[in-house]
Amino acid sequence: MSFWVFLLMLFVAFFSQDPTVSGQVIASSVQIPTAEQCQRRCQGLYNFYKSFITSAVILERFLGSCLQLCPPPTLDITTTLLSIITSTTARPTISASDCGISGSRGRVVGGVQAGECELPWVVEIVSPCVNCGGTIVDRRHIVTAAHCLTPSVTGCRVNASDITIRAGSSSLSMTTAYRVSNFTIDPRYNAETKDFDVAVLTLTQELTLSQCVRPICVPLQSDDPAKAEECLVAGWGKTSEQSVDRFHINELQKAKLPIVDLSACQYSYRNYKMTVNQYKLCAGNLTAGGVDSCQGDSGGPLMCYQNNRYFFYGIVSFGLGCAQPGYPGVYTRVNHPEISGFIKNSTQV
Repeated sequence: MSFWVFLLMLFVAFFSQDPTVSGQVIASSVQIPTAEQCQRRCQGLYNFYKSFITSAVILERFLGSCLQLCPPPTLDITTTLLSIITSTTARPTISASDCGISGSRGRVVGGVQAGECELPWVVEIVSPCVNCGGTIVDRRHIVTAAHCLTPSVTGCRVNASDITIRAGSSSLSMTTAYRVSNFTIDPRYNAETKDFDVAVLTLTQELTLSQCVRPICVPLQSDDPAKAEECLVAGWGKTSEQSVDRFHINELQKAKLPIVDLSACQYSYRNYKMTVNQYKLCAGNLTAGGVDSCQGDSGGPLMCYQNNRYFFYGIVSFGLGCAQPGYPGVYTRVNHPEISGFIKNSTQV
């Protein structure tokens, strides 16, 4: 029996107790924990194990599996734990036309923690095989990278029933879980070259849009991200390549990245099997490095701010290490006609 399974056994045993987390009694031994209570317990146990377990793999698997054991929410699925604690005021109605509007946009320099509900379209995709980022494009669909769902890359077969989408907060431990009914990988995806590295997940039920759950805007094919005011990448992945912390951190991180000329990016990767072509987009500091999407951010969005909204231009696909000088991050280009066509056909919108 693997050690992380043993940790899960401790987690199950933990439910039969009457524990206190952060000074508050969560539930008595005769109560079934709510989704929010369960998520807090997972985070509390993670913090406990972290004090004496150094393996990032074990900790990552524990947290992901622990969160999947949590029951579905009994409250309105757009109500985050933070709002329950701090406010009872009804939120304004959000429609699909409100795409790409940030909840609390601020200036970005380097890599910093995102504000609560600042990027409400960014989600975490949790499965027994791998954790990845994803992007809400409408009430039922999440876009991510194909390699996040491919056995040849993840090392195990990913089933839709095993996937959980975490959304609704910038704090991973406070997100709400949503189930996936099916997913579609672009049939043209090439694991070696990373061409057509895109997939669409369909949720079992529609999201109720709110300040903390809303879709990003999808750009026109003619739109140019290089003309945007700024471009960001965001995710719960490592904050550095050398990080010994768990594979995913609790607070959503964001970073400002410049768009890199495609020909310069092609030259950087000229000796590698992964190709840089018209289906790709590159971003990062080409000469100095230092800021990039890192491991664990795969499948997350590269988003650019134009006309007071964020637009979905790229899907984190590959790179050489994390923020290495001379090697910008490479993204699947969402507004390439063949990529946007696949997404449109898969979402039927």
